[in-house]
Amino acid sequence: VLYLSALGVKNIAVVTSRQVESRSVLARGLGATEILSVEKLGEQGLVHRIQELTGGLGADLAIEASGNPAAFVQGLAVLRNRGAYLVPGQYSNSGGVEIQPQLITFKALHIIGSSQYQVEDVKSYIRFLQQHPNLHNRISSLASCYAVWEINRAIEDTKAGKNIKTLLV
Repeated sequence: VLYLSALGVKNIAVVTSRQVESRSVLARGLGATEILSVEKLGEQGLVHRIQELTGGLGADLAIEASGNPAAFVQGLAVLRNRGAYLVPGQYSNSGGVEIQPQLITFKALHIIGSSQYQVEDVKSYIRFLQQHPNLHNRISSLASCYAVWEINRAIEDTKAGKNIKTLLV
């Protein structure tokens, strides 16, 4: 969200499974213009709301970052024709989901998975950080740091959803 906002993307919708006010405040602070809760809207309501926000076209880009397999299907549903779908959130085998493959074909979707990166990707990230020094404190604020001997507390806090990013130092 922060990256897209820094690039000047005007409409950034964040989709959550349930509405948590602290997370909504954080997302807005990072640049989200809409917070959409699947719990509140339902899956069809989510698709309808995205259609409203885009004049009936659908989203240009969806990024699945939750790791929840059900979210993958939701991302397919909200994309416009020739939309792009980035899927860096599916790192573990969390189970399967049923999809309608014709959505990919009929919409001519571009689906890109990513669990690997190259040195050039790191260079691009560093260039972005150099060009946006005003974002450094905000990025740092997303990390919760624990001493190595606090690893059990770090794991418990992470499981409880208290942390965005957990770092052992």
